[in-house]
Order: sequence, then structure tokens, then C-alpha cells
Amino acid sequence: MKAIDSRIDLRGMDSEEACYRTDKYLDEAYLGNLGEVTIVHGKGTGILRKAINDMLKRHPHVKSYRLGVYGEGATIWEILVFDSSIQYEIP
Repeated sequence: MKAIDSRIDLRGMDSEEACYRTDKYLDEAYLGNLGEVTIVHGKGTGILRKAINDMLKRHPHVKSYRLGVYGEGATIWEILVFDSSIQYEIP
């Protein structure tokens, strides 16, 4: 089993690619028992942030998330915590 990084960097991707990669990453992070991960999407125009935010609202592995705060770096971070009280079946 390969090690799963606790952070994914989406800067420079279009929203479709970023959502696809994030969805796949969240599945891998869940299976790897990561309790919290960081998604870096950058500042830009906000299109990518909105697309990822919309996806996170509906994603079954996401219990909660927040935007990064001042001082967490030059980019905006979203921190996710997985809901361990739910048993998921992943094909």
C-alpha cells in the first residue's frame, strides 16, 4: 500500500480536473485512514475554490471543512475531517 500525502495541491488545474483529482484523493485518504487533509487551491479568480467547495458539500467522506485563515500561507487551505462514524463501501 502506498503512502498517502496529507495534502493535495490543485494550483494551475482547471475546475474539472481539480474536482476529479480531489474526489479520487479523498477516496484514497479515507482508505488510508487519514483523519484530516489539506487541499491547496490558490487564490486566483475564485472559480477553483467555488468548484471544490461545491464538491465538498456533497462528498460522502467529508464531515467538515473550512477555508484557511490568515497566516496559513500564501494560498487558501481547506481542511477536511472524515466522518468515521459512517461505514462506507468503496468499490
